[in-house]
Order: sequence, then structure tokens, then C-alpha cells
Amino acid sequence: MQLSKRWALRIAGFLGTVTVVGGLSQAVGLKYWMPRSNNRSLNVYLYQREKIEPDVLIVGSSKILRGLVPTLIDTELSNRLGRKVKTYTVGQLGAGCYTNSIVLRDVLASNRPPKVVIFEVTPGALNANHNKVPNALRYYASIPDLIRAIPWLTDGERMSGAASGFFRGFANLALYGHHIAFPHGLTVGLERLLLWKGRMYGIANDPPERLSSLSPRQRKRMIRRTARLARALHMDRYRIGGAPEAGFYHSCRLARSVGFRLVVINPPVTDDYRRLVFPDAVTDEYSRFMREAERSETFGFYDLDRGIPRLTDADFLDLGHLNSDGAQKLSRYVAADILLPMMSDREVGSSE
Repeated sequence: MQLSKRWALRIAGFLGTVTVVGGLSQAVGLKYWMPRSNNRSLNVYLYQREKIEPDVLIVGSSKILRGLVPTLIDTELSNRLGRKVKTYTVGQLGAGCYTNSIVLRDVLASNRPPKVVIFEVTPGALNANHNKVPNALRYYASIPDLIRAIPWLTDGERMSGAASGFFRGFANLALYGHHIAFPHGLTVGLERLLLWKGRMYGIANDPPERLSSLSPRQRKRMIRRTARLARALHMDRYRIGGAPEAGFYHSCRLARSVGFRLVVINPPVTDDYRRLVFPDAVTDEYSRFMREAERSETFGFYDLDRGIPRLTDADFLDLGHLNSDGAQKLSRYVAADILLPMMSDREVGSSE
């Protein structure tokens, strides 16, 4: 009995220490320093630390990171509105709706809300079995998030991700201590990111690599590789629900409670990508879900996968990502046809 009580106290003390360390790392703004201190996660850290207050905030995955050019959107809107407009991107590689909802919630808590949030929602991003949910638990979720996620810990990978997330505070503080002791390498990266302030994403000026330039053999090989990878990452055991669906609805509630326009977009992909990765049954389920969500929530939905004119294979880098030419076309379209009417609206566009 005495032994059991001693071990119970040790376990309680250990869990209490982990909780305190996790809370401390987040309280000082280090939540997004892990796993690799990559530019995308550090960009969120800088957004929170520097109190950046954009007019337009972009949240999504690599499709939106490559597809929307913040500086180009700023130029288009500023010229048409006659006032300065600022756009910022906090997209994360491979992110689905669950990851994006956590990032959006946290950046909104640190700054004045933007006027408009562009929120990427592809069919795969809503999949209850989205392969990146373990990453969200490991690298983005807070300890309260992990507790709320217990119903979604349905396999070993998600359990492992949640366990890693519970101990992430130690790693973050250790990395921060290393940065203080040996500041040069990371400081240079932080200073560069701070200079760009989330505006480096989207490929605006590089000579475009074109999908249309591939030989039939190269394209066939790319199709095989893309279909296998995309299905494994986003479409395995496809079902809308679980953590991604909850994340999407949480973002809709944030729009109502915080007070910003929520713009939901499905970015364009090639016909081959749509055929291989999003078969008709999936796109039909996705369309039904979005129609039902529009009836109960307040957001504007733009299915840009089928609604952007003038995009051809020459505008794509690969089957699912735009090159620089395609990104410029998409950015101008979003600025002129979606954002400009909203930013011209007196309620949204008026200065505070």
C-alpha cells in the first residue's frame, strides 16, 4: 500500500511537471518551434510575437502556399482600393482542417483579427482518417487540445502523436535554450522571416517549371507517384468527420465569435489529380457536406478547382501544385473576384 501511494505521488508529480512545462513553453510563445523549426511553423511564432495585424490572413496547405502570392494580392487590392492592404500566410505543409483550425485559433488569440480569413478546405482535408492528424497532435495541439482529442485516438500512430505532443514543451524549451546559447544559425533565419513577415510564400518570380513540358513517360511516372502518395496521406479510408470536421466547424464558430469574413476555397488541381485522388464518390460527398455547412454556418465557399478560367497544364508545377505563372493567375483572380468586393464593403473595409 505504501509503495503504491509512493508511485502514485511520483506519477502525479511527473505529470504535473510535464503540464507546467508545456504551459510555460506556450506562454512564452514557443508552441510552434517544433518539430524542426521550419520556416512555416516559425512564421506562426513570428506572427504571434510581432503582433502582425494583416487585413487578409491565409490558412491552408502547400497548395495554398504555392498558389497564392501575398505580395501580389496586396498590390492588386491596394491599387484598386486606393489604400494599403496587408496579407499574411500561416499555411503549413500537408495541413488538413484540424491543423488549420488550431493554427487559426492561436494566431487570432495573439493579434487583432483580420478582416478576411482565406481557409483552404479540400475534399481530403475533411477526411476523418487524414494522415496528418497525428502530426497535428504532435506539433500543434495544446495539452487541452490533446485531452479533447481522446475520442480521435483510434490507432497507435495517433496515440504516439498525442504522447509526443504532451512532452513537446520540454523539447521547445530545450531548443529555445540552445538558441540563446548558440544564437547565430536560428537568429539569421528568424530575422529573414521577420523581414518577409509571411509574404514570401507563393512563387511569383521564379522561371516556372511546367507540367506540360514533361514527356509522356515522365508524366506517367508522376501520375503513379502522386496517386500513391496523395491517397496514403489524405484519402485513406475516406470519411468526412472526426477531428478534421470538428476543426472546420470550430473555425466557422471563430468567424462568428471573433468577427471576420471566412472565405473557404478549394484550390485548383489538374484533371489527372482530381480523377486519381478525388473520385466522383468523394467529390459528391464533399459537395453535399459543403452545401449543408453553408446552410448552418456563415462563410463564402468558392470551389476554385472548377471555377478558375485560363488555367492549363502549363500553369502547374505538378499534378496538385501551381507554378509561378499559375500562382499569379490564381492570386489575381482571388484578389479581384473574391477579396475586392469584400474589402470594398464598408463594414469590412472601413478602418478601425
